[in-house]
Amino acid sequence: MAMDKASSIDEYLQMIPEDQRALLGTVRDQINKQVPEVEETISYNMPTFKLRGKPLIHLAAWKKHCSFYPITDAVLSAYAEGLAGFKHTKGSLHFTTKQPIPQDVLEAMIQDRVADHEASGY
Repeated sequence: MAMDKASSIDEYLQMIPEDQRALLGTVRDQINKQVPEVEETISYNMPTFKLRGKPLIHLAAWKKHCSFYPITDAVLSAYAEGLAGFKHTKGSLHFTTKQPIPQDVLEAMIQDRVADHEASGY
């Protein structure tokens, strides 16, 4: 979705359609709940959540979907049942208001991202 550059996640959310704003807001709230020390910023013109200065999770709104980055093949395999029918690319999971990420899967993916982050030495 082409849009002006945002300087904060709040500003980014104000630039996108209301349904996507609510959807990304829900994911944002869950990230902040699970990782209270996360730092919110904008990177690559996307809402980015950093842990100890290193990117943890990126979100984005596109014309027909929202995306959660990064998603690995291991995550897709681990949550194959909960993510059945979801579209994805090599590094992102696509979701919409009609097909939001199931809450239990979202919580587990955030937890896995934190574990990956910790294991990488950040």
